[in-house]
Amino acid sequence: MQLGGAYRTQVRCGYWTGHRTVADAVRKAREGQSRGFDCIKFKCDLQDPVVEWCSGIRDACGPAMKIILDPNERFETLPDAAVRARQLEPIGNVLCLEDPVPRWDLPAFRALRARTSIPVAVHVSLPYREMGQMPQDAIAAIRENACDYFNFNGGIWPCQRLFQLADLHGIPYWHGSEVDLGILEAAYIHKSAAGRCATLPADIFGRLVREHDLLTAPLRIENGHAALPQGPGLGVELDRDALTHYRVSSWSTEEVA
Repeated sequence: MQLGGAYRTQVRCGYWTGHRTVADAVRKAREGQSRGFDCIKFKCDLQDPVVEWCSGIRDACGPAMKIILDPNERFETLPDAAVRARQLEPIGNVLCLEDPVPRWDLPAFRALRARTSIPVAVHVSLPYREMGQMPQDAIAAIRENACDYFNFNGGIWPCQRLFQLADLHGIPYWHGSEVDLGILEAAYIHKSAAGRCATLPADIFGRLVREHDLLTAPLRIENGHAALPQGPGLGVELDRDALTHYRVSSWSTEEVA
């Protein structure tokens, strides 16, 4: 891909899961660590025992196994988020809090950064335009000094512009995901390889949870890293037999005279 050249041939990836009991959270973290991952991301809210998750994972996996907590804004208020952050700080294995409070309240993000040593990340996902997420959100977050990190997601050209913006300001970031199939995840790997500050564990995990990624040769994700596909274009080939096998419906277009 003509994205300005690769900074790396392997892209760091994180393990991923949703809401869990404490025992199950520890089990998933150990599962990810056994597969070579050094970070696991959790969806969470105020009702989840995030402090117990992180403490249990530190005891079971060691402090090198990092955790991203993604409340999707559901820590709700600055005081609630600050309390959680202060409880998590001594455990020492939280890589960042992603969108802990409502995204429209960037002053609360800035204030939270002042109250905790845990980095705070802002998610800018351009496919979420129906929820109001726009490229300008990244500019606003930088102006407001609202985040330490970014999670970016979107098309190749729009993402490249977001990456360059973060690169200019020296802000680390990672590529987000929609639990996608092979062609789209191959594009994510290329974009991440070409981003100078794309050093945080990417959410490229569709290959790990799907039966097939519709590629003739699956993406290679080993020891917590996705290998940069080589060859023309994205470096991958659509498996048309698999496409036929998994097809649930089809349609065609006809030229209208």
